Amino acid sequence: PVRRPRRPFTGRARRPFTQARASSPQTRDALPCSPDAGDTAVKKLSDSRTITIKQDRTLFVSITLHCVLNRVGHISKIIGVITNIDAMKKAELRLARKASYDFLSKLYNRATFEKKLEEELSLRANREVAVMFIDIDNFKKVNDTYGHLAGDEIIVFIADSIREVTKGHGFGGRFGGDEFVICINNDTSVPLAETIAENLIKTLGAGFRSETAEVYMKVTGSIGIALSPAAGTKFEELIAAADTAMYNVKKHGKCGIKFYDDSLAPETDE
Repeated sequence: PVRRPRRPFTGRARRPFTQARASSPQTRDALPCSPDAGDTAVKKLSDSRTITIKQDRTLFVSITLHCVLNRVGHISKIIGVITNIDAMKKAELRLARKASYDFLSKLYNRATFEKKLEEELSLRANREVAVMFIDIDNFKKVNDTYGHLAGDEIIVFIADSIREVTKGHGFGGRFGGDEFVICINNDTSVPLAETIAENLIKTLGAGFRSETAEVYMKVTGSIGIALSPAAGTKFEELIAAADTAMYNVKKHGKCGIKFYDDSLAPETDE
């Protein structure tokens, strides 16, 4: 059970919260429920807050205040009710987190990655942002040979590898199936993106031992990279460009890196 704080949340005042009085004009003016002259109705204010109950522990509470007025319309006392809503709020946060992340890889899901990328592009204006599109080579063959549980182990291994190589430089997401995406938001995106892509290929190539298949698995991936603003300024343009570059790697032997350039742009009828 959560212990209640010994002191009321109203600061250093030692009087109980239900007896706290607005004793000065400054205090009365600061209260959202301060009355107008001549008003004798009881004013009500409701809000939600977090309070610290230990050095590393916070509690979600709902606060309802009632300002009791005297005959001339001034606040004579404030009566408050604090309700513990910690379990409810934390359940809401867990649900929100589940809605934002892929359940298996624990990376951003497609919708969340696109939203975060859009925000990144808006914040960085014309500065470079790199987007990588990664497709795992021969993933279907692994699933067919060793089963879907082994395939799930590969997904988790890839996600862990993405987190490792992007730490401090950007974020990753799972686009679906065996497709992953990365956003590199460092000012030196061009060399950094290439280094991160190379490190990812090396990390995947080092492999892992599958507990399900009881074999050591080495993973390879094809990576396409697109840079803003050269390849586009909208998130969908960058993802599409990186996807095009990735398919170029697939076309020329898999397990490699390709930056998007104008030579990969689809031909248009004049």
